[in-house]
Amino acid sequence: MLPDILARTREEAEQLLREAGLSYEVELTRPTRHFFKTDEARLCVVRVREQGDSLLVTLAAKQCPHSDFQAD
Repeated sequence: MLPDILARTREEAEQLLREAGLSYEVELTRPTRHFFKTDEARLCVVRVREQGDSLLVTLAAKQCPHSDFQAD
């Protein structure tokens, strides 16, 4: 059975997948426009697809809180 990793941080998801003995690949998705500021250090799982004998885990950077915005 697959662990529920959707919306978890990269670290949590990878730990759960290792504990379950599952092989996986990771891809990163980014917005096409920079309308919202994102934090590349805070990645979370947005999609999981079975791909042969492994999983393809798609990560996205979390949106920064409004308090992190600074006027240029």
